[in-house]
Amino acid sequence: MQLNESYLIYGMGKSGIATARAISQARGTAYIGDDASLSDTALENGVIFNIHQDPFPKNIKALITAPGMPYTHPKPHLIYELARQNNVPIMCDIEFFFNIYGSNNHARFIAITGTNGKSTVTALTTHLLNHAGHYAIAGGNIGRAMFDCPPPDKPTIYVLEISSYQADLCKNFAPDAVCFLNLTPDHLDRHGNMHGYFEAKKRLFLHLPHKGKAYVSGQEDGLDEWSKKIFDFIHQHNANIFLSPQQQNDIKALIKDNPYLAGHHNFLNALTSCAMVKSLNCVDFSGLKNYVGLPHRAEFIRKIDGITFINDSKATNADATKPALHAYKNIYWLAGGVAKEEGIMPLMNNDTMHVKHAFFYGEAGERFLKTAQSADLPCSVHDTLKDAFQHALSQAKNDESHEKTILLSPSCASFDAFKNFEHRGNFFKELVEAIEVTLKK
Repeated sequence: MQLNESYLIYGMGKSGIATARAISQARGTAYIGDDASLSDTALENGVIFNIHQDPFPKNIKALITAPGMPYTHPKPHLIYELARQNNVPIMCDIEFFFNIYGSNNHARFIAITGTNGKSTVTALTTHLLNHAGHYAIAGGNIGRAMFDCPPPDKPTIYVLEISSYQADLCKNFAPDAVCFLNLTPDHLDRHGNMHGYFEAKKRLFLHLPHKGKAYVSGQEDGLDEWSKKIFDFIHQHNANIFLSPQQQNDIKALIKDNPYLAGHHNFLNALTSCAMVKSLNCVDFSGLKNYVGLPHRAEFIRKIDGITFINDSKATNADATKPALHAYKNIYWLAGGVAKEEGIMPLMNNDTMHVKHAFFYGEAGERFLKTAQSADLPCSVHDTLKDAFQHALSQAKNDESHEKTILLSPSCASFDAFKNFEHRGNFFKELVEAIEVTLKK
């Protein structure tokens, strides 16, 4: 495939616009369509295709779709039916980018998938490589569209966070290294069931027998059903488990004083990132010392009067919240918003042993209160995040413990009061910053 040919791009969000722009700049033809109205930016980079009015374009080399287009469940989007009727290959922008640049000797690819922890491992792996003197770029599901990444005009390592939606559309993608972090129920409406979800992510391993190395996070003992399936699957691909005692101790020492890598889950993230780096023959892990975490993911804001403030707004379900509840001590936990089906029930055991009081708010407040009360967890309900924050701050100030934490880890979507988890996290930061302003007066 060459960029100067004809393609159909359907789904004109960030990745679709970047892909269409690359084709247009290479003097190819990008037919563009979307279920929603096309923005002016999209219109500048393509020829409009109306799925309900226009004939399917002739002589196109591939259909490149956004991850939001249902591929199999609850039923395939019409665009896929049309592509199959016209014998047109279907792919996502990651697969397309690889088809264009995968044979370039300067390009190497790391793929990172799993239900939770992908963004942290992607960002940390990229940081370690750049700190060691390589040229690495984070892309994919982490926020940077594939064709917003520069082409490999010099030795370049693309560290890609890949969702199950993207993996489902990868058939030729052959990364140099891939890790599978974990698997817990998520996106089942798009994959049918856990088996379908697992099968989508397994696509990233299709070409590993011929190229690349695999890695599974965690340890072999005590795995749940799906983690065991991952372990057994990756073991077939000569997985690098990376668990020698000396390596573990070295990594523990490097992350010991880094507040952005607190907790056992971040130790596992560090192990995984070091394994990915090592698979590309880089053994300099010193970047662990100065890694600054991702915004809104167990993000250390600051410490004021002995209280540590952590913004974990990206935790939109119970499984995503769990690591933060284990990472800190004497926690004043802020949770609420629009609850997922399981709510916080999965956390009502040893996961809350460090929580001194839970402050629930928003649409899920009363539901979470009943769940926590049934587990004898000290808790209260408040109208808004700001109200919950003020009550948490009041209690934390009266706590004489040496270490205490106000943790925003909502276990919920944000849409009852905020545009997205970023908006929610930034609001929390503003609340913390207001404390410092008050202290300085």
